[in-house]
Amino acid sequence: MCAQIKKPSNFLYGQSFLPNLGIELKFLDEFESFFIIKKEKGIQVKREYSVQTQCVIDISEKIGFLYLALDYIKQLEGKGGQVKLIKYHFYNFVYYCKACLDSIAVLLNHQLNLGFKGGERDFRKVKFRQALETKSTFFKDFSSKFGSWCDAIIEYRKRIIHQIGVPVWTEAAGHPDEAWKPSLPQCIPKRAVSLIDLISREKCEGVEIIFFCQDNIKKIMDTAEMAFSEIYENIRSNIDNK
Repeated sequence: MCAQIKKPSNFLYGQSFLPNLGIELKFLDEFESFFIIKKEKGIQVKREYSVQTQCVIDISEKIGFLYLALDYIKQLEGKGGQVKLIKYHFYNFVYYCKACLDSIAVLLNHQLNLGFKGGERDFRKVKFRQALETKSTFFKDFSSKFGSWCDAIIEYRKRIIHQIGVPVWTEAAGHPDEAWKPSLPQCIPKRAVSLIDLISREKCEGVEIIFFCQDNIKKIMDTAEMAFSEIYENIRSNIDNK
């Protein structure tokens, strides 16, 4: 586990791992002033912002889960016999990438009154993405900038949760059926394909698991920052127009 660092003090981090790392999310201080009434014996969430409050806490905690999974993978990489645990935390990482995107979609759908229900609030849904890009200031170019990545990570999660098992192997081996060397960087397939599919090929298109996680965390953080920027500007505009 990472060492304790100065923790951001904000109710909207919930039980997130982010404060342990000293990582702050943009606009949470402003949101706290919008959403929360601080009292002598506790706090009160303003009723009109109850959905936004829960969504922001949810996103904060899920981003924390991504950092936590990466933290465990970094510690386990290089230790003999730990490939199964690395795979466990990698799977959790992919699951929470999709879960975090879903939570961001729910927040934007509510704040911008997009009108989607249930599973329709999903970045992989063309209608949802089009409506968001039409009504949003910060997401108008989402498909061109992040669409390919978003589709890829969602498809990765879909395949490992419903269809196949993805192997982990050693970078130098170049192929998952060769000897696993725990002292070297661990890889996963760039696209979610099974061990059976991979061993039939001469060379696998792999990516270092730590790089994969770091790259996806950056894109999730960028997406969350855009969402929080959207929510802040939208709330500020509504307040100014009252």
